[in-house]
Amino acid sequence: DTQRKATEEREAAAVNEGALAAAASNQATLSVGRDVFARNCISGHTEDGRGLVGPNLTDDFQIHGASRVDLYTTIRKGVVEKGMIAWGPVLQPDELIAVAGFVSTLRHSNVAGGKAAEGAKVEPFVH
Repeated sequence: DTQRKATEEREAAAVNEGALAAAASNQATLSVGRDVFARNCISGHTEDGRGLVGPNLTDDFQIHGASRVDLYTTIRKGVVEKGMIAWGPVLQPDELIAVAGFVSTLRHSNVAGGKAAEGAKVEPFVH
């Protein structure tokens, strides 16, 4: 529906690196993000983010971009050709922000047994 799409676009436009960095350092928001991840993302990325069908989220590589906003956009729009649905129509805006913030905290944690690196090497996020 056009109204929902317009609302989603407005909400996405309000998301920036600062908002996502704040989400990544807010314990209540991280708790929400961790729960959203556990409910929706472990089939592709495992419970600790080391990757399965989807990429390893704990290393220093990112397939789509390099920023927190790029993570958010990937989550919101999905990667259909890789089997990742678009979560924008499914999750609430605050849940999208929370899960993107949570996923950004996984970078550079290098969980043992992680899937091989994919994408370009990127710098660890400063939290």
